[in-house]
Amino acid sequence: CDYEKSLNAEPEMVFMMFGASDLEALRTEDDKRTFQNKYIALGKQYLSLGSHPQVFIITPPAYHKDEAIAAGQLNNKRFYSISILPALVSAVGAGLNLPAENMIDIFSIFGGGSEEHLDWLAADKATANAAGGEKIAEVVYDAAIKLNNFRNHEKLYKIDLALQRSEERRVGKEC
Repeated sequence: CDYEKSLNAEPEMVFMMFGASDLEALRTEDDKRTFQNKYIALGKQYLSLGSHPQVFIITPPAYHKDEAIAAGQLNNKRFYSISILPALVSAVGAGLNLPAENMIDIFSIFGGGSEEHLDWLAADKATANAAGGEKIAEVVYDAAIKLNNFRNHEKLYKIDLALQRSEERRVGKEC
């Protein structure tokens, strides 16, 4: 339902970010190709809209729990999020012929696979907490400003306000 709404909204900008839940499906080489092709197809749907949106792909922070992907499997979510997901996300960007500035690297900003910036992650060690959400919003906002593809800056300001309000509501629910 939300996906259909997003297509019907004729967006000017689309931000795609993948994460821990996507790791569940990455068990074989075929799974990786399926992931890549699925998200290239998704990006192409947005790129083909009449509004001709600017599409951005965000490389997510690493998952920091050593949870198995499937019972009896040697690899785990952390391994996949550090060694495989960034390459797959890059391949999706390449498959969409996106310029480098449309690839937003949250992975490195959150320390890659290191223990740096763990304070930006929630207790699940996969999703951003309030401080991490603020950092992601800042990086995404800066990328949008850099490309300046808006007809006017008022829209960009509204997006920034919406991100701030969304974060305030989320933080309010945590308290």
